[in-house]
Amino acid sequence: MNYNSFMDNFHQADTMTILIAEWTDMASHEPGLGVQIDNLPSMGGSMVSKTSNSIIAAWGEDETRLDDPERAIRFALMLRQAITKVFPGSPLPIQIGISTGPKEECIERSRRLLQTIPDGGIVLSQDTHQLVEGIFTVRPHAQLPLPGSNNPVPIYLLVNPKPLALRLFQHGIEGVVTRLIGREIEMKQVRDAFESTMEDRKAQLVLVLGEPGVGKSRLLLEVERWRDLLTEGTWVFRGRANPEMVDQPYALLRDLFRFRFQIQENDSGDAAFEKLSRGVEQFLGPGHLEDTFLYARLLGLPCPSCPPTPEAVNAAQFEQRALRSLAAFFRAVAAKRTDSMLALYIEDAQWADDKSLDALSWFVEENSQTRILILVFARPEILDRRSRWGNDLKSHTRIELRLLSNRDARRLVKEILQKVPVVPDELRDWIADRSGGNPLYIEELVKTLISNQVILKQASGSPWQIDLSRLSQVRVPENLIELLQNRLYTLPATQRTILQRASVIGRVFWENAIAELQFADSVTISIPNSLAGLVKRDIIFRRDSSAFANIQEYGFINNLMHEATYNSIPKAVLRRYHACAAEWFVAISGERLNTLASTIAYHYEKAQQGEKAVTFLAIAAADARRLNAYIQAKEFLQRAVKYAANQAGKSTPSRSTLQFRLGEIMILIGEYANAEIVLNDSLQNVLETGDEAAAADVLSRLGWSGYYRGNYAQAREWLEKAVSLARKVNNTPALLLALRQLGNVVMAESDSENARNYYEESLRLANSLNDAENTSSALNNLGVLNMQTRDFSEARRYLEEALALSSARDDQLGAAFALENLGITAHMTGDYVSADRYHQQVIEMSHVLGSNLLIAEAQIWLVLNEIACGNLQKAWQALRGALQFNLKNKQQGLAFGALVAYSRLAFVKGKTRHAVALLSLALAQPDLDDLLKNVFIPPYLAELQSLFSGDEFESAVSEGQTMDVNSVLDTMLQISLEEF
Repeated sequence: MNYNSFMDNFHQADTMTILIAEWTDMASHEPGLGVQIDNLPSMGGSMVSKTSNSIIAAWGEDETRLDDPERAIRFALMLRQAITKVFPGSPLPIQIGISTGPKEECIERSRRLLQTIPDGGIVLSQDTHQLVEGIFTVRPHAQLPLPGSNNPVPIYLLVNPKPLALRLFQHGIEGVVTRLIGREIEMKQVRDAFESTMEDRKAQLVLVLGEPGVGKSRLLLEVERWRDLLTEGTWVFRGRANPEMVDQPYALLRDLFRFRFQIQENDSGDAAFEKLSRGVEQFLGPGHLEDTFLYARLLGLPCPSCPPTPEAVNAAQFEQRALRSLAAFFRAVAAKRTDSMLALYIEDAQWADDKSLDALSWFVEENSQTRILILVFARPEILDRRSRWGNDLKSHTRIELRLLSNRDARRLVKEILQKVPVVPDELRDWIADRSGGNPLYIEELVKTLISNQVILKQASGSPWQIDLSRLSQVRVPENLIELLQNRLYTLPATQRTILQRASVIGRVFWENAIAELQFADSVTISIPNSLAGLVKRDIIFRRDSSAFANIQEYGFINNLMHEATYNSIPKAVLRRYHACAAEWFVAISGERLNTLASTIAYHYEKAQQGEKAVTFLAIAAADARRLNAYIQAKEFLQRAVKYAANQAGKSTPSRSTLQFRLGEIMILIGEYANAEIVLNDSLQNVLETGDEAAAADVLSRLGWSGYYRGNYAQAREWLEKAVSLARKVNNTPALLLALRQLGNVVMAESDSENARNYYEESLRLANSLNDAENTSSALNNLGVLNMQTRDFSEARRYLEEALALSSARDDQLGAAFALENLGITAHMTGDYVSADRYHQQVIEMSHVLGSNLLIAEAQIWLVLNEIACGNLQKAWQALRGALQFNLKNKQQGLAFGALVAYSRLAFVKGKTRHAVALLSLALAQPDLDDLLKNVFIPPYLAELQSLFSGDEFESAVSEGQTMDVNSVLDTMLQISLEEF
């Protein structure tokens, strides 16, 4: 039965829910049982008959309600609980049967159910079960013969209510429940994935692709129904993306947790964090508050009690720690019971943010030997943005839902028209041919034929009739969107207006938001009545839970109906609607402003009120940067800069401030030329206003960019100006950054003396301010400087001091950098045992910190260690592993560093000419790691040169410069040490 048409059908067919309970004489003397029976009216039921050993109760006798079957079952559980208190053992002396259907059949069916019930059991008819799927755990029990039919129907034994109820119901036509048609192969593929995940303990990612209307949601519904009856337990996290999410880092992951732990958008900060804490504790047990803090920060959930993030923890470090903790959390969920697994259901993933998509595939890789299945549904357009998403995983399945074949389309027509005794071939073929094999189109065509009275519904469950004489008068639109829009225009004007308001909010919307939008059209409408009418027409549906507490949530029946409705709104009205929607989200956001900021900005932009969008775009950008989502932060800031005026209000960032933030982001993602354009514009604006402190900030970032571009002369000019201005206005952060970057610039120009002066000044300044973070950075700079000038004893002194300071303040990242540089120092002084120990420590720490850069660097130096110790086979294996890691994690400079180790191997094996050629190839790569280039290579290069005459050496160098670097790297991954 169609859940949304439930009320209509009850009235049409005199349908109700009947409960019959019988118990023994011994149980009849239990006072608690009588107390519960007296509670029947409070549960919405009425007494039909009562004896000392039985009752018959009814729901829907006067007025049918959508939740009548659920109320009847909960009343049955109360009766059984009353008996359990007196008879705690098993079996219990009570049996209960519940049936839903036409009045005249229902009582008799419930009586027949009693004949199949075990002692203490509660058995549900098929109709009752269909209306409460997802709310209660049930098990198939038996087959109940029907009078006058050779086809028995299944009945179900109730187990218990589900702790997280998710009602499963099928959107269909006029109360018709249809079988899944034409998707048998795809259903088997998904079931096989579930079973192999469970049996083989193998994490998997299954991506189901399909155009709108081909049945992605229906396939998921069938999967849930099938899973709902399994004996094995499945912990389900469910999320759905929407168009506003695509630029919100980790928005999809946040939706998964919000669903599972019932966190609502307008919960207070304390209430939201308490729900998250309880949810995490359910799976990890007590004592995991620090993990909960990480999840809250990463997902943008409220965290009033979160301690401040240590200054030493940067965005990348925090992000990797949080993701690794989340991976461990999902492992714990999957292993909660010996017979359980974890399933993540993702819908509309074409609108998911990149951070969430990356995290999902990484979770599968990280938890490869875990019972985790990630089932993702998306339109094919996801491949336009992420063409290879999931392909690198060993356990990845891609399923494509194609249009139905002509045969299956005809089967589906007959299935939908099952209330028609004999479907004429002419009508069947007419529908199937015009649908093009799209299941949703078939459903909408049937609805069109009902509205045009080609298909005639009958009351009281009588068979439907067909009038083919009207078929020629039916005009069929050329596409599905037009068909849906035609249906929209047949609605009463009030319902159409409500639906249009709702479409502006999104596919999911809220009753209060619709009321707010009345200020845009000045139309007074009874919103509850209009929504109820739209539910009855199977255009929208009520959702059991809501993102906002105490506000009823609804959803469009499908994305295409939402899109068709939205596109039907006149542009002038649409702008006013979006403005009102933005104001509603602002008013309701409360403590969740950061997570709703991009949504608010989107609505203001659609309303063409860009000046109001600026503030929220800036908030969204700051939140994205906090999560290391630099691409999203850049996009938010670019939009903000477009709208911002040079002079902003007190609460709105100025254009120059936004440009400064945008320039920083561009530096972080390597867009140096674009960063300098934006920063130069910002510099001009702040100089015009006389803000010298801001000018120092901008100049220090320009110098930072110039250094990374290798434009040392220009970088020096910017940085010297930054130092001068920063000193003048006492802008310490800008001064510290400028001094360090000046040190880097002059060091790159081989001016080690001035580099030392800049580093030492930054060290003195940081010490005077008790700035431990910058003190540690300056010590590390000085350590590297002394390595490059071959003063390894002094380098060790600075680095050990940096290590001690970082360790004392629990700056794990700073400590890892110091350890790595100490390992290089040890290698260069021949202490390979210490070097090995340092690098292994770095790798262990960096896996926790999530620093791929340090892992990549340590791996290359470990290879050089093994070569120095004569362990060539071990070195070769480690080299290939390091190269694979570096290429996979886009550590290009250290991937080229593998060429240096490759050259050293060739040298040790006596292939000196090849060694020179490989080293020449490495030196020709602009991204080659600086420490390899400036510390390891100079003495090695001198050693090579000493073995050749001038012309022979230059010839080998020239040979290396003609090699193709990618071909050499590919060869390294394919050959063995013996072949080399």
